Amino acid sequence: MKRILLIILILPLFFNSCEELNDVLDESNNSLSEEEVAQALKEALHISSDSVTNWLHKVDAYYKDMAIRIIFPPEAYKVKRTLEQNGFKSLVDDVELKMNRTAEDAAIKAKPIFFAAVDSITIEDAMAILQGSDSAATMYLKAKTYDQLYKAYYPEIKASMETVGLQSTWNTVMSTYNLFATDTVNTDITDYTTRKALDGLFYKIAQEEKAIREDPVKRVTDLLKKVFGSVNG
Repeated sequence: MKRILLIILILPLFFNSCEELNDVLDESNNSLSEEEVAQALKEALHISSDSVTNWLHKVDAYYKDMAIRIIFPPEAYKVKRTLEQNGFKSLVDDVELKMNRTAEDAAIKAKPIFFAAVDSITIEDAMAILQGSDSAATMYLKAKTYDQLYKAYYPEIKASMETVGLQSTWNTVMSTYNLFATDTVNTDITDYTTRKALDGLFYKIAQEEKAIREDPVKRVTDLLKKVFGSVNG
């Protein structure tokens, strides 16, 4: 029962059509093995990773989504407040726009790293994900990929900052702030943007996983019903 539940809980979320799902289940028979279940999970996560990274790579994917939008660094809030109070709100807005643009540019870099992590999933991993929390698959991917993603994202974010003018704008922000204040604010804008971009990436993956775990009935297709029936019939 647990083996078929893995398919019911996870596969409908990630496949765009019954045809794609059928590719995974074509060779399955009335007795699905643990190996087949693990392979089904890998195929599902491959498609999910591809979908999420492609979506976040689009213009405004971060900027217009308030759940993941990258805002002015909280540790530099006094900089934001000082600029806004002195008529430089447009500078603050420009920083936020450009941080989100760099995150959108970098999103595609996650795909091959996710794919490698998915390929390494074992049968034991698959069973642990099934039996874990609402975000078990997301946490698995995060544990396996975060350091690699950071290393891949950081130079991409840095290069994108130059392209969209974020570093130049940030320098202008700080020089303008120094006209009104004497204290020093140290914010590594590249590190901040990199970490917030990754936060948004994993948030989106966790959101999808949680939705299907909470309401699997709405995601069950006719094909999955057929598979469930064959296992229990």
